[in-house]
Amino acid sequence: VDMHGTRLQAYALIWRSENASTRGDSHEATSFANVAVGLVERPNVSPATKARIYAQLAHAEMARSQPESSLKWADKALDMVAKDGHRMVFQEWNLLADKMRVMGMIEGHRDESLANARQLTEFTRANLGDTSISYARALNVLGSALQYAGHVADGLAARERGVAIAEKVLAPDDPNVWALRGDYAMSLENAGRNEEARRIFAAELAILD
Repeated sequence: VDMHGTRLQAYALIWRSENASTRGDSHEATSFANVAVGLVERPNVSPATKARIYAQLAHAEMARSQPESSLKWADKALDMVAKDGHRMVFQEWNLLADKMRVMGMIEGHRDESLANARQLTEFTRANLGDTSISYARALNVLGSALQYAGHVADGLAARERGVAIAEKVLAPDDPNVWALRGDYAMSLENAGRNEEARRIFAAELAILD
Protein backbone atom coordinates (compact mmCIF):
# COMPACT_ATOMS: atom_id res chain seq x y z
CA VAL A 1 0.00 0.00 0.00
CA ASP A 2 2.83 2.39 0.90
CA MET A 3 4.55 1.77 -2.43
CA HIS A 4 1.27 2.25 -4.28
CA GLY A 5 0.82 5.58 -2.52
CA THR A 6 4.40 6.60 -3.32
CA ARG A 7 3.88 5.79 -6.99
CA LEU A 8 0.67 7.83 -7.11
CA GLN A 9 2.39 10.78 -5.42
CA ALA A 10 5.27 10.59 -7.89
CA TYR A 11 2.92 10.48 -10.87
CA ALA A 12 0.95 13.43 -9.47
CA LEU A 13 4.18 15.41 -9.23
CA ILE A 14 5.13 14.44 -12.78
CA TRP A 15 1.70 15.52 -14.00
CA ARG A 16 2.31 18.90 -12.37
CA SER A 17 5.79 18.99 -13.88
CA GLU A 18 4.38 18.28 -17.35
CA ASN A 19 1.79 21.03 -16.91
CA ALA A 20 4.52 23.46 -15.86
CA SER A 21 6.49 22.51 -18.99
CA THR A 22 3.42 23.16 -21.13
CA ARG A 23 3.11 26.62 -19.55
CA GLY A 24 6.78 27.29 -20.32
CA ASP A 25 7.80 27.30 -16.64
CA SER A 26 10.86 25.06 -16.90
CA HIS A 27 12.12 25.91 -13.39
CA GLU A 28 8.88 24.76 -11.76
CA ALA A 29 8.84 21.69 -14.01
CA THR A 30 12.32 20.75 -12.79
CA SER A 31 11.38 21.39 -9.17
CA PHE A 32 8.37 19.05 -9.28
CA ALA A 33 10.38 16.39 -11.11
CA ASN A 34 13.17 16.57 -8.52
CA VAL A 35 10.69 15.98 -5.70
CA ALA A 36 9.32 13.00 -7.63
CA VAL A 37 12.85 11.59 -7.98
CA GLY A 38 13.23 11.76 -4.20
CA LEU A 39 10.15 9.58 -3.86
CA VAL A 40 11.09 6.88 -6.34
CA GLU A 41 14.82 6.36 -5.84
CA ARG A 42 14.27 3.25 -3.79
CA PRO A 43 15.13 -0.36 -4.73
CA ASN A 44 11.51 -1.56 -4.66
CA VAL A 45 10.12 1.09 -7.03
CA SER A 46 9.50 -0.36 -10.50
CA PRO A 47 11.86 0.48 -13.38
CA ALA A 48 8.86 1.72 -15.41
CA THR A 49 7.96 4.28 -12.74
CA LYS A 50 11.57 5.43 -12.45
CA ALA A 51 11.87 5.69 -16.23
CA ARG A 52 8.92 8.05 -16.49
CA ILE A 53 10.20 10.25 -13.64
CA TYR A 54 13.74 10.43 -15.02
CA ALA A 55 12.43 11.10 -18.54
CA GLN A 56 10.38 14.07 -17.37
CA LEU A 57 13.37 15.50 -15.51
CA ALA A 58 15.51 15.07 -18.64
CA HIS A 59 12.91 16.94 -20.68
CA ALA A 60 12.57 19.71 -18.09
CA GLU A 61 16.34 20.18 -17.92
CA MET A 62 16.55 20.39 -21.70
CA ALA A 63 13.90 23.13 -21.62
CA ARG A 64 16.07 24.99 -19.07
CA SER A 65 19.05 24.75 -21.47
CA GLN A 66 20.92 22.43 -19.11
CA PRO A 67 22.06 19.81 -21.65
CA GLU A 68 24.60 17.96 -19.47
CA SER A 69 22.04 17.46 -16.72
CA SER A 70 19.38 16.50 -19.26
CA LEU A 71 21.70 13.92 -20.82
CA LYS A 72 22.40 12.39 -17.41
CA TRP A 73 18.69 11.90 -16.67
CA ALA A 74 17.93 10.66 -20.19
CA ASP A 75 20.59 7.97 -19.83
CA LYS A 76 19.19 6.95 -16.44
CA ALA A 77 15.71 6.76 -17.93
CA LEU A 78 16.94 4.62 -20.82
CA ASP A 79 18.64 2.28 -18.33
CA MET A 80 15.29 1.86 -16.55
CA VAL A 81 13.49 1.26 -19.85
CA ALA A 82 16.00 -1.51 -20.57
CA LYS A 83 15.47 -3.03 -17.10
CA ASP A 84 11.74 -3.00 -17.81
CA GLY A 85 12.33 -5.12 -20.89
CA HIS A 86 11.98 -2.36 -23.50
CA ARG A 87 8.18 -2.50 -23.14
CA MET A 88 7.79 1.31 -23.03
CA VAL A 89 8.22 1.81 -26.76
CA PHE A 90 6.88 5.35 -27.06
CA GLN A 91 8.69 6.46 -23.90
CA GLU A 92 11.91 5.05 -25.34
CA TRP A 93 11.23 6.80 -28.68
CA ASN A 94 10.82 10.16 -26.94
CA LEU A 95 13.94 9.61 -24.86
CA LEU A 96 16.05 8.78 -27.91
CA ALA A 97 14.70 11.88 -29.68
CA ASP A 98 15.42 14.09 -26.66
CA LYS A 99 18.90 12.62 -26.30
CA MET A 100 19.66 13.45 -29.93
CA ARG A 101 18.54 17.05 -29.42
CA VAL A 102 20.58 17.37 -26.23
CA MET A 103 23.73 16.05 -27.93
CA GLY A 104 23.37 18.83 -30.47
CA MET A 105 23.43 21.38 -27.63
CA ILE A 106 26.75 20.19 -26.13
CA GLU A 107 30.04 21.31 -27.64
CA GLY A 108 32.15 18.30 -28.55
CA HIS A 109 29.13 16.00 -28.79
CA ARG A 110 27.36 17.40 -31.85
CA ASP A 111 28.77 14.73 -34.14
CA GLU A 112 27.02 12.17 -31.92
CA SER A 113 23.67 13.73 -32.82
CA LEU A 114 23.79 12.07 -36.23
CA ALA A 115 24.58 8.67 -34.70
CA ASN A 116 21.68 9.12 -32.29
CA ALA A 117 19.37 10.15 -35.14
CA ARG A 118 20.30 6.98 -37.01
CA GLN A 119 19.66 4.97 -33.83
CA LEU A 120 16.24 6.60 -33.44
CA THR A 121 15.33 5.84 -37.06
CA GLU A 122 16.35 2.19 -36.77
CA PHE A 123 14.57 1.81 -33.42
CA THR A 124 11.38 3.23 -34.97
CA ARG A 125 11.58 0.97 -38.00
CA ALA A 126 12.11 -2.12 -35.84
CA ASN A 127 9.44 -1.35 -33.24
CA LEU A 128 6.78 0.73 -35.00
CA GLY A 129 7.27 -0.15 -38.66
CA ASP A 130 8.56 1.77 -41.66
CA THR A 131 5.11 2.97 -42.72
CA SER A 132 4.16 4.62 -39.40
CA ILE A 133 3.88 8.34 -38.70
CA SER A 134 6.52 7.81 -36.01
CA TYR A 135 8.91 6.58 -38.71
CA ALA A 136 8.09 9.65 -40.81
CA ARG A 137 8.95 11.85 -37.82
CA ALA A 138 12.16 9.90 -37.23
CA LEU A 139 13.19 10.44 -40.85
CA ASN A 140 12.49 14.14 -40.40
CA VAL A 141 14.81 14.20 -37.39
CA LEU A 142 17.44 12.22 -39.31
CA GLY A 143 17.19 14.65 -42.22
CA SER A 144 17.89 17.58 -39.93
CA ALA A 145 20.90 15.82 -38.37
CA LEU A 146 22.28 14.88 -41.79
CA GLN A 147 22.01 18.44 -43.07
CA TYR A 148 23.59 19.80 -39.89
CA ALA A 149 26.51 17.40 -40.47
CA GLY A 150 26.92 18.67 -44.03
CA HIS A 151 25.15 15.81 -45.84
CA VAL A 152 22.64 18.10 -47.54
CA ALA A 153 21.41 15.77 -50.30
CA ASP A 154 20.96 12.84 -47.90
CA GLY A 155 19.14 15.08 -45.45
CA LEU A 156 16.73 16.27 -48.13
CA ALA A 157 16.09 12.68 -49.23
CA ALA A 158 15.31 11.58 -45.68
CA ARG A 159 12.87 14.43 -45.13
CA GLU A 160 11.23 13.90 -48.51
CA ARG A 161 10.71 10.22 -47.66
CA GLY A 162 9.20 11.20 -44.32
CA VAL A 163 6.70 13.49 -46.05
CA ALA A 164 5.77 10.72 -48.51
CA ILE A 165 5.04 8.29 -45.66
CA ALA A 166 2.96 10.85 -43.76
CA GLU A 167 0.92 11.63 -46.87
CA LYS A 168 0.09 7.93 -47.23
CA VAL A 169 -1.01 7.27 -43.64
CA LEU A 170 -2.68 10.58 -42.71
CA ALA A 171 -5.31 12.88 -44.18
CA PRO A 172 -3.93 15.56 -46.54
CA ASP A 173 -4.83 18.37 -44.13
CA ASP A 174 -3.49 16.66 -41.02
CA PRO A 175 -1.24 19.07 -39.03
CA ASN A 176 1.49 16.41 -38.86
CA VAL A 177 1.65 16.27 -42.64
CA TRP A 178 2.00 20.03 -42.93
CA ALA A 179 4.59 20.17 -40.16
CA LEU A 180 6.74 17.66 -42.04
CA ARG A 181 6.18 19.46 -45.35
CA GLY A 182 7.16 22.74 -43.72
CA ASP A 183 10.40 21.25 -42.39
CA TYR A 184 11.13 19.78 -45.82
CA ALA A 185 10.50 23.18 -47.43
CA MET A 186 12.94 24.84 -45.03
CA SER A 187 15.54 22.22 -45.94
CA LEU A 188 14.94 22.94 -49.62
CA GLU A 189 15.36 26.65 -48.96
CA ASN A 190 18.60 26.06 -47.05
CA ALA A 191 19.84 24.01 -50.01
CA GLY A 192 19.12 26.89 -52.40
CA ARG A 193 16.08 25.24 -53.99
CA ASN A 194 13.97 28.28 -53.29
CA GLU A 195 11.28 27.82 -55.95
CA GLU A 196 10.40 24.33 -54.71
CA ALA A 197 10.27 25.63 -51.15
CA ARG A 198 8.10 28.57 -52.21
CA ARG A 199 5.53 26.23 -53.80
CA ILE A 200 5.19 24.21 -50.59
CA PHE A 201 4.86 27.32 -48.44
CA ALA A 202 2.28 28.77 -50.85
CA ALA A 203 0.21 25.57 -50.73
CA GLU A 204 0.38 25.63 -46.93
CA LEU A 205 -0.88 29.23 -46.82
CA ALA A 206 -3.69 28.35 -49.24
CA ILE A 207 -4.89 25.61 -46.88
CA LEU A 208 -4.87 28.04 -43.95
CA ASP A 209 -6.92 30.55 -45.96
